[in-house]
Amino acid sequence: MNTNEIVSLIDQTLNSNVFKSDNKRSVDLMQLKERLSDNVFRVAVVGEFSTGKSTFINSLIGADVLAHATNETTAAITYIYNVNSSDKRINTCEIEYYDGRKVCVKNLSEIDKYTTTQKGSEVAETIKCVSIFVRFLDTDSPIVVVDTPGLNGVADKHRDITISEIKKAHSCVYLLSLKGLTDSDSNFLSILTNYQSQFIFVQNFIDELKSSEGESIEKKLEKDKELILNIMPKENIKFEICGISALKALCSKDKTIKKLYSNDASELTDDDRKRLAEESHLVDFERILSDIMSSGRYKRIIADAAVQTLYSSIESVLPGLEKRQQLNEQIQKEDNKTKRINKARAVIDSINKTTDDKKRRLKDFIVYQDKENRTELKKYLKNQLEAVIEKINTSIDQRIQSYDEYSSFESIENKSVSEYYSVMTERIINAEVIPGLNKLIEEFLQHLYEMGEQRVIEYSDTMVQHKASYTVDVDSLSAKLESSDTSTLAEISRESKKMEEKKRELEKTSAQIVRNNEALQKINQNLSSAISEKQ
Repeated sequence: MNTNEIVSLIDQTLNSNVFKSDNKRSVDLMQLKERLSDNVFRVAVVGEFSTGKSTFINSLIGADVLAHATNETTAAITYIYNVNSSDKRINTCEIEYYDGRKVCVKNLSEIDKYTTTQKGSEVAETIKCVSIFVRFLDTDSPIVVVDTPGLNGVADKHRDITISEIKKAHSCVYLLSLKGLTDSDSNFLSILTNYQSQFIFVQNFIDELKSSEGESIEKKLEKDKELILNIMPKENIKFEICGISALKALCSKDKTIKKLYSNDASELTDDDRKRLAEESHLVDFERILSDIMSSGRYKRIIADAAVQTLYSSIESVLPGLEKRQQLNEQIQKEDNKTKRINKARAVIDSINKTTDDKKRRLKDFIVYQDKENRTELKKYLKNQLEAVIEKINTSIDQRIQSYDEYSSFESIENKSVSEYYSVMTERIINAEVIPGLNKLIEEFLQHLYEMGEQRVIEYSDTMVQHKASYTVDVDSLSAKLESSDTSTLAEISRESKKMEEKKRELEKTSAQIVRNNEALQKINQNLSSAISEKQ
């Protein structure tokens, strides 16, 4: 299936009634179309805490720039861009904050204070992303490696940030600890397979395998393969696996690292580094990724990932459609309208009772997060207004200096001084402050929506059964019923009122019939008496 065919399928899905009424899913599908036209191959590096993600990425870069201590975790999303040697940005990084500020860092050794939780508890709250520009894999291929916080991180926004990046990525490099796959890994992979179809599993820490006890790389990878096949669906999902020692690979490349282990007696020599490079087996991973890029296979992977995401999006709405159809069938089987009405009301009441608590919890979360966002907006606005004041003060100081030199403080641009600075202030605010504020508000609202949606997924009882979310909208439940008799709650209410009116009319008619029967009985008696007398 080529790109045009996939785009056509996305458009058909967007035009369906189900997705037209679901704004969030529609936005996701529109972003999916943009993802198909990416000029870069996005690879998300994921894995549980302490699987050596940062050390692994450092080994690719060839420099120890991302913190990898056991008591630190990645707090901000980090992008590693592969650039050519002539790029002016090479060996630098850019820090982007949620309030719009950007800081260029030329010394890569300072990156850790912007990317880890140990360096600041508010890193995940204030820093949007960190972009590092280096050359790796000895290729000019358009690759972006993404270091994600993970789904079990410390900071509150870790889960939301990671899922957002997984949606944007085309493939995943999944790092495994020496203990192999866990239940947490299984849950993590069930989410990943909604958005990607190509995985590279990397078994890290092969340097810790105990050969004296019969352990080997080959045996370890065979065991990992067996576990992966048991967890991941076999259809539409492809993966490759290799074993490495990220630590040895890093030490072989970065000569600023003097010792492999801190308690080593002697420092590393050039021969030691060559030996470590061979023992690390990092070349096995680099060969896999290089082959994907040089063969052009990455374009096929991008298309397959889009198909997988589209399939998962459609599959996620099916449980809800099935429930709605079941409700229709149950109601239509009943001939008596009263029973149909009671059945519908019972279903709606049941849904209301089970969701009230979850809606309350979701509301509390949204209120709290909105308060945090408002605080950040106030900080941003304060910083911007202080910058405007600084510009005005600088201009006034320059004008005063000019006045001191020439003893003349004339009008400016045919305006009085106060009028000129009033216009100048308004222009700066309209051109710089307000657009930035609007953009930040839009980002905060989008992020708040995504976090709210994720909480809905977590609260949904159907997540375990269907591995997808479907939120029942109680207000629109009856409006979406396909049955002509029970299409809306309003119609149910009208039918109920009509039945009450008919019941009252029937009671009146019954009373009249009784009276008529009594009258007929009297007439019949009189008629019988008359006939007897006549006889």
